[in-house]
Amino acid sequence: PILLCASGTKAITVVHEQNSFPGVTNKILSKKVDLVITCFEEAKDRFPKKGQSKVTLLGNPVREELLKTTKEEARKKINIPMDKKMVLAYGGSGGFKKINDAMVNTVRDMVKEDIAFIYATGTRFYDHFMSKIEDIELKEYQRIVPYLEDMTNSLSACDIVIGSAGATSLSEITALGKASIIIPKAYTA
Repeated sequence: PILLCASGTKAITVVHEQNSFPGVTNKILSKKVDLVITCFEEAKDRFPKKGQSKVTLLGNPVREELLKTTKEEARKKINIPMDKKMVLAYGGSGGFKKINDAMVNTVRDMVKEDIAFIYATGTRFYDHFMSKIEDIELKEYQRIVPYLEDMTNSLSACDIVIGSAGATSLSEITALGKASIIIPKAYTA
């Protein structure tokens, strides 16, 4: 509503569409705003004709600190030894039950193989996940957390990412050139 009202003034208005299939709100606003920023070339044709001329492909912004943090600095900050392979895994900010279900055996295997990892279960899934692995002993560089507070250092430190296909996550993984296993969610664009 605020952007729609602002489009009727002299203020410059912009929407940013992160998905290849624009959302309803951005489709409506594309007819009124001055600029529509997209992350995918094919998104342009999915906007109403009146909004297509305003579309510019720029991609997703990536945090500057992410691009400046080295793997060595990151590992030192989060206490991950340089001589260990490291996996970063997550199911998005809210967690993802199907990823958690699959990660039970993956965590067991990583502990057995002495691989460093950080796995974020999602706050609502944490206790249930931990109950499924209570028989294993984690080393200090093997962490399971409800929520990942330090994505910058965790992402910079890892060798491979296992995670859900969020727009920002994909941009950051791509910007760092990290190997990844990406799991799409059926209900997102």
